[in-house]
Amino acid sequence: YEITEREDELVISTAELHLRIWKRPLRFDFFDRGANLLSRDHKAVGARANADGFEHVLLSRRVDPDESLYGLGERVSTQLRLNGMSIDNWNRDSYNSEQGMRYKSHSLYYSTRGYGVFVDNPSRMTFEVYNAAFPDLVEADGHAGEMDYYFLYGPEFRKILSRYTELTGGAYLPPKWALGYQQCRWAYETQARVEEIAAEFRRRDIPCDVIWLDGPVRGWWRDGVNFEPAFDARYPDPRGMIDAIGTAGFKLALLVNQTMDVAASSYAEGLDRGYYVRNDDGSVFLSIQWNGPCATVDFTHPEAGAWYAGLFDALVDLGVAGWWIDMDDGGLPEGSDGYYDRVFHDGPGRLVHNPQGGLLDARALHELLADFTSQRPFVMVRGGSAGQQRYAWTWSADLRFEGQSYELNIP
Repeated sequence: YEITEREDELVISTAELHLRIWKRPLRFDFFDRGANLLSRDHKAVGARANADGFEHVLLSRRVDPDESLYGLGERVSTQLRLNGMSIDNWNRDSYNSEQGMRYKSHSLYYSTRGYGVFVDNPSRMTFEVYNAAFPDLVEADGHAGEMDYYFLYGPEFRKILSRYTELTGGAYLPPKWALGYQQCRWAYETQARVEEIAAEFRRRDIPCDVIWLDGPVRGWWRDGVNFEPAFDARYPDPRGMIDAIGTAGFKLALLVNQTMDVAASSYAEGLDRGYYVRNDDGSVFLSIQWNGPCATVDFTHPEAGAWYAGLFDALVDLGVAGWWIDMDDGGLPEGSDGYYDRVFHDGPGRLVHNPQGGLLDARALHELLADFTSQRPFVMVRGGSAGQQRYAWTWSADLRFEGQSYELNIP
């Protein structure tokens, strides 16, 4: 590459791109090798503004009238094209297609002009995309942190995605059995029922490789508790069950939560070690979920992830093959908004909530499985943010018995 410096600008030229850096205010203009303008900043990069008593960080970039933008994570919409939309990248339990299903936030967008922009800031971030309030612009409003972004040139979308995974990591190879049909419902209440289901699949000659056990309300753990990493008495011989269905060609996988019920046997240990999300006054933040109050494991704490994953050692030893982390987008009823002002080890909730669920929790379980067994791990999550593909696969989350919800699961 070549660098040319002038009084008010710096120009960096490569075989594919030219970058003009305006010094004051700091802005970036990107050109292709034919000197055609691809994209440019509108305001100074990292400009700050105050809103709701907090300092926000901004990114404002020009969008041409003939340019279409795509991406920015999972959502249900009548259109894939982002132009004209306002996108709130903040993981939340939105339950069904009517509420938009905003479980996963990925601050990467693609342009039909052959480039992508990855905003490397995990905070709650609102994107205004060429709409009535922000004509000719895409403006990102981050609620905390710094405004770092990467300009990814293609021009093909697949090349943009390849460069994105060079930064955030590629998807890991799942075990072969994870590619087969997987059976789940809410819920199989007893060991006998699981064994009956497995026998019926084989008797009817229906291909199936995995049986998942859901958790809350008569699931695999103790009834009346939001989450506890131990089989209930309704499963008197889990090792025998896993061995029996394994002989028939099934793997067993479990739903787990990143919350810990105050009545769970493991709650006190996590409390003593300071591994839970807290309120401003230092008390533990308790959300009310299916069966009462529970604490949220703070995966930004450098020791909490290993502690949490270690709770599953005995289950892995029994032969549990897969893990499904539910409710890590925020849960209910407060939902993700309940985490906005909470105190995590690495910062306020508005900064770390998105990666807390779907990335850091998935990494903890993935690394446990990788260390515990020679088999490839399989972790599935509902929440998500940049980089989660290194540790987990995702699922569509809760759907209603309705046409649009079914359509979402048809390739």
